[in-house]
Amino acid sequence: MKTKFILILCLCYYNLFSQGNYSGLKFLTNADGRINSLGETKAINSTGASALLGNPSAMNQSLKSEIQIGVIKSIQDITSQSLLVKLQNSQTFSLGFSLVNYKISDIEIREVPGDPLGTFSSQYISVGIAGAYTLLTNLDIGLNAKIIYEKIYVEDATGLGIDIGAYYKLSNNIHLACTFNSIGKMSPLYEERTKLPLSANLGAAYLFDLYQFFNKISCEYTNYIEDKTNHISFSVESTYNDLISLRLGYITGFESKNISAGLGIKYSDFILNYGYVPYSYNLGTHHSLSINYSF
Repeated sequence: MKTKFILILCLCYYNLFSQGNYSGLKFLTNADGRINSLGETKAINSTGASALLGNPSAMNQSLKSEIQIGVIKSIQDITSQSLLVKLQNSQTFSLGFSLVNYKISDIEIREVPGDPLGTFSSQYISVGIAGAYTLLTNLDIGLNAKIIYEKIYVEDATGLGIDIGAYYKLSNNIHLACTFNSIGKMSPLYEERTKLPLSANLGAAYLFDLYQFFNKISCEYTNYIEDKTNHISFSVESTYNDLISLRLGYITGFESKNISAGLGIKYSDFILNYGYVPYSYNLGTHHSLSINYSF
């Protein structure tokens, strides 16, 4: 009975702060510092190694091999670390590997009102392998398969999730993308299976130069199918002389967040990306930082 009570408490806690109604494992919807600053427009704005978190077909949008290390510090002691590796085997094919660790710490154990009996943590891990292929001159397709592990108190479960995506360059200035993320199934956790945060995403972007600035304006629609929620995201990214980028984003459909911002700094083969998302209701802020190395 105690274990069941703690599991129910943790699942309610997790779904509350992830703002999901029916699915769990919301860490699978996380992105890196750049995408978080762009209103979570990950289908259209993912590129290179970061595409392993959003749109696997977009790995081919960068023709170099990359390593990315990312960290997230979010509300209520939620932390995440990620290691992404993208290997460019040819002009038309790339291979990717991902490791994501997500943890919620210091969840209080309570059986009755009053002082907590103690604390525990919930742990979530995803390990993936992905591939992207240039099917046509302007069309890339990709697939990412992930083994997923979750542990809450003393109970754990495993499962498999799949992301599929496509990236199409209608012209040099207009790009389109679509994805289906987190298709799959988990084994039972205690008595029930955790549903994956299945989503469909459709994005578009307009790219243009202005003086020494390269600019990208994007819009993306996301439908979380299990949660029965819809979100529209808008983002603007402006990069000066391929050195520094300023970013703004806005996402609809969440009660506690909407605006995001961030920047990117490039030096030689390294890129530092930072994303900032403020939450309302005194929940705090979400900080995400990622470092890319291209070779």
